[in-house]
Amino acid sequence: MSRLGRAILNHELLSPALTRRWLKPFAQTSELGLSVGAPFEIFSLTHPRMISLYTKAGDFGRYSAMMGLSPDHDVGFTILAAGEGTTLTVMTLADLISKFLIPALDEAAKREAHDCFAGTYSSTATNSSLEVTTDDGPGLRILKWTNNGKDILDALSLIQLGPPGQGTELRLFPTGLKHGGRVSFRSVRPSGFGTGPSCGLLTRACRSWMLVNGSVYGALGVDEFVFETGEDGRAITASPRAMRVSLAREFQ
Repeated sequence: MSRLGRAILNHELLSPALTRRWLKPFAQTSELGLSVGAPFEIFSLTHPRMISLYTKAGDFGRYSAMMGLSPDHDVGFTILAAGEGTTLTVMTLADLISKFLIPALDEAAKREAHDCFAGTYSSTATNSSLEVTTDDGPGLRILKWTNNGKDILDALSLIQLGPPGQGTELRLFPTGLKHGGRVSFRSVRPSGFGTGPSCGLLTRACRSWMLVNGSVYGALGVDEFVFETGEDGRAITASPRAMRVSLAREFQ
């Protein structure tokens, strides 16, 4: 089972595109946190963020087993049990894994992302800079972004009207595209129209997915970012593609 799980995560059975298509829900159950795939039972975790856990469980007499995959973290687990009450045992162990391991993996990923990408990137020739960090929120956060001396965050707040009171918060999320040391990210603004008591199902819904590539400059999305990394995986340069500039990372 472990070999099968690794083969799925490493795209050894199907291409990456077909694997992603395979790991999709086919139907929703009466429980919002559980959907059905082919053949997976897909559990949606909401803490520390929305994470899909793809599992396949089964019983045969006094034997029970489960395989679980978290594509977001590129890890999985298998549980094998024999004896009385093995179904409950397997489910309880899976509960513990999802409760403690997944948040720990997220925290480890955040630390790795901070080491690899956080910092200041600049170009004195064009008077441009980009400051990236990690915080309690998802992904990487852009603290400052200037191009030719102009504040891009202020400009984006004018052309992409965000939710009231959200300011100019902008975050970077990996797209999963990598090639030759180049890693692709997309910037995302806070979505929805608010979270107050007057907001309902539609007004507080996530709308970030509708804003991807929403602003284009010179046939390139303003939200496209590419980091050039070294052999150790740490970023060397950052390129906001629409600005046609490469910003060198400032190392301490």
